[in-house]
Amino acid sequence: MAGYLDFHVLVVLQNAWKAVSATEAAFVALFQRDIDAGQITLEQVEAFYAALVPDGDQKNLIFVQSWSSSHAEKLQVAVELSDTADDQHYLGGQGANEHEFAVAVDESVKLRCYAPHPGTTRAVDAAVLQMMLAYSDVFLSVHHEAMLYGGSGPLSPLEEMLPEGQFVRLQNWKSKGLVRADAATPAGDPKTWFIAAADMLVGGHPGGVTAELEE
Repeated sequence: MAGYLDFHVLVVLQNAWKAVSATEAAFVALFQRDIDAGQITLEQVEAFYAALVPDGDQKNLIFVQSWSSSHAEKLQVAVELSDTADDQHYLGGQGANEHEFAVAVDESVKLRCYAPHPGTTRAVDAAVLQMMLAYSDVFLSVHHEAMLYGGSGPLSPLEEMLPEGQFVRLQNWKSKGLVRADAATPAGDPKTWFIAAADMLVGGHPGGVTAELEE
């Protein structure tokens, strides 16, 4: 379901990382297409793995909602919700369920890859991009109708974190989908409201709408 893009991205990356970081072979397989195409060498990918999973420590890289100084010794990827925009107009009575309502939205997330060295930051960035692409079917399965890569920012030191010596690389991702909700059931007995002119009686009760002409 759309409307929860940041949560979905966070869970997908956490689970994907458990799988691809379990062994060097699993990590290399993530880049195999690019290796075969000559875009990156096997040695470079193996160096990425060594930097991200030192001594087999999968928890050296963590995925969080915002960078935390309490985990400054770890590599971090922060998944931050960005803009949510109305893509179309309000939609009502969708499909076979006339009591279901929806609105089409564009959602955006920013993925900030943090590391204390520019080379390691680049390795995190490359791994995150490959995981987002490799696991894109997961997003489609929860009704994100499209996942779009919106480009990356420059790899640079983050000035407000200079004491920790952190570098950051930004990725932008967008999703299109529907936010859905079922019509709420009113509490108690539903009431019928009538609005009638003042000179009419409805159920023995006078109406209360009059018209006054401006001179």
